[in-house]
Amino acid sequence: RKMFIYKSTPSTIEAARVAAAAFTKTYSQEVYEDVAQHLAEGSVYTIFDGVSLAGFAIFNMADHETLYLAGIILRPDVQGQGVAAKVIGMAREETGAKKLMLRTQSLRMWSVGNKLCHFWYPNPKGRLGYYDHASWIGALGSPPFVSYEDKSKIIRAFYGGPLYGQKPTHRNRPLQKWWDSICDFDRGDAVVCYGEF
Repeated sequence: RKMFIYKSTPSTIEAARVAAAAFTKTYSQEVYEDVAQHLAEGSVYTIFDGVSLAGFAIFNMADHETLYLAGIILRPDVQGQGVAAKVIGMAREETGAKKLMLRTQSLRMWSVGNKLCHFWYPNPKGRLGYYDHASWIGALGSPPFVSYEDKSKIIRAFYGGPLYGQKPTHRNRPLQKWWDSICDFDRGDAVVCYGEF
């Protein structure tokens, strides 16, 4: 199915309905307010399937060369079709970014970055950049295991519980097992992923 991507902001009501479906949650005032806030926080790309809103993505520049994917929401029926990679590619082309950063609970989003970037962190074969954000900051200075090129980290309980109504899983079981070992879905951990295009 052909997707159309435009740099524009969708209607908040439509975007909130797509977000509720994507996160397998019930549409609510809370979802609406959360989406409204996020739509105002960056450059928004709207994704249409030719008939209706299929999703949207929000980007910022973390620094002069790092594209930060602040959020991407896709209807469940368009997930896994390369749409996320395509919209990231468009934002990369527009900004001239050399690096990508995103924060997620979803191994599927980690996988998108892993396909687009080399030196993608964290990864099951490389350095993890793992630390408990709350206990390491201030207590010991800089966190252990973070090399200069690895800006990835796990932030425990960042979301205060599951971000999604249903845990997103990956068909690659060993990869899912690794992901589960670094990201506690029920606690609401967030994984900051980072790499070079």
